[in-house]
Amino acid sequence: MPINDTIHLLVQDTVSPAPRRKIILALLLLIPTSIALTYLASICTSMPIRAEYLTALSDPYVLAKQAIPFLLLLSLLPILAKLFRPEAKIGRALFIPMAIAGIIDILIIIELITQPASAWSTLIIGNSLPQCFMGIGMIASATLGISL
Repeated sequence: MPINDTIHLLVQDTVSPAPRRKIILALLLLIPTSIALTYLASICTSMPIRAEYLTALSDPYVLAKQAIPFLLLLSLLPILAKLFRPEAKIGRALFIPMAIAGIIDILIIIELITQPASAWSTLIIGNSLPQCFMGIGMIASATLGISL
């Protein structure tokens, strides 16, 4: 079929987009799924969930590492809901996720400034690089499978 005919058929498409509440509900269902996949990746890469997890949350750095991605997710949900529609305009909605990313940058700089320069490579790279690559790969492939 020639490309012009295909474009003409696409223009005539009268399928209405899904209602916004259904889209938001679908996105909210992805949160427990991502938590379950993270836990599964943690178990499979031999990095068990910390036994003293609730105690560790009293540390501001640990709390920030948990809260900032969650806040980033919440700030991106309305943007993702808008992007399901072809005529979507994001506009100023990106300022909130960008501000959250800026907070992450500020916290990283503060942490590096408070530590000696000799410890920076360990702080930046960490000690669990192989487990991290395994976990990220597993989470990404599971997420790709769900998306497809």
